[in-house]
Amino acid sequence: MHDRRALEPADAAAASNIMTPEDLTRWLAPLREPTALAAMAGRAGCLEAQCRALVETFANEAETYAPLLLEHLRPGARVLEVGSGLGFLANWLSARDVDLTALEPAAGAFDVFDALAKDIAERSGPKQPRRLAMTAEELDPDTHGRFDLIYSFNVLEHIADLDAAVAAMARVLAPGGTMLHVCPNYTFPYEPHLAIPLVPGAPAATRRLFPRRVAAQQGVWDSLNFITARRLRRLARTNSLEMTLAPPLMPAMIERLGQDPIFARRHLGEDAGPLVPQLMRLSSTLGVAALLRRIPPSLLSPMTVILRARG
Repeated sequence: MHDRRALEPADAAAASNIMTPEDLTRWLAPLREPTALAAMAGRAGCLEAQCRALVETFANEAETYAPLLLEHLRPGARVLEVGSGLGFLANWLSARDVDLTALEPAAGAFDVFDALAKDIAERSGPKQPRRLAMTAEELDPDTHGRFDLIYSFNVLEHIADLDAAVAAMARVLAPGGTMLHVCPNYTFPYEPHLAIPLVPGAPAATRRLFPRRVAAQQGVWDSLNFITARRLRRLARTNSLEMTLAPPLMPAMIERLGQDPIFARRHLGEDAGPLVPQLMRLSSTLGVAALLRRIPPSLLSPMTVILRARG
C-alpha cells in the first residue's frame, strides 16, 4: 500500500504560513525521503533512480528560484504560474494560502512526468492550486480572469509561439501587475539544456558543430525558440508593458556550481563532476564573477525579466 499522506511541516515555523526559502526546503523534505520516492516510482511505473533524479532536479530548481519569486509576491495577490512542471512551487504556495493557478500544457499526458506531478499534488494536502491543462497562448481574461503576478522559470524558451503567448499573458495581467520570467538569453553563446556552446543567432550552425549532442536530446532542441533580451523588449513594447532586466544571475550561479552538484549537473551536463573544481579555480583566478557584474544583463544568461502593466 502506497504512502499518500499529505506533506507535514517539520516544525511550528513551517505551519505558520510564513513563506521563506527555508520553509520551502522543510516542505520538500518528505518528498525526498526514500520511502516516498519508492512509492512515487511504483505509482508512476518508473525506476526509483529516475524518479529520484526528476524530484531532486525540480526540487532544486524550486529552491533556486523561490527567493526571487518571494520578492515579487504580495499578500492577497492572484498568481499564475506558467509551466508548473512537477508543481513544487504551485503546491507549496497553495498550502500557504496563496491564490494560485498553475498552467501546465503537458498535464494529462499520462507519462511518467505527469504521474509524478499528480502524486506530488495528492501528497500536498487539501489546499490545491487551480490547474489549467493548456498553453499560455490560450489564456483569456473573460475565461480565466486577471492576475496580479504571473511567473515562469525556464519556460519561455520552450514556447513555440512566443509572440502569441506574451500577448495572451499581457491580456490577463491586472493593471499594475507584474510578470516575472527567468529564462536563457541566447545572445550569450551557450545552450544550457544541452550544455554546449552556441553560435548566437545561428542554431543551424550550432547543430552542425555538435550533431551528436543535439541528436541525443533532439526533442529538447526542437522545442527551443532561442529567445533573446532584444526580442523580449520588442514584445514588451508591442504589448504596452514596461520591461526591466534585473541584475544578472550568472555570477551567483557560477559560485553555486561549486557548492551544489545537482545544480551543476543541470547546467553543465551529466559529466560536470570532474569539470567543476577546474572551472571554479579558473573562475577565481580570473575574477570572472566580478567581471560579469560589470556586463549589461542583456548580454548574459540566464536573464531575469520583469514586465509590468501600466496601472
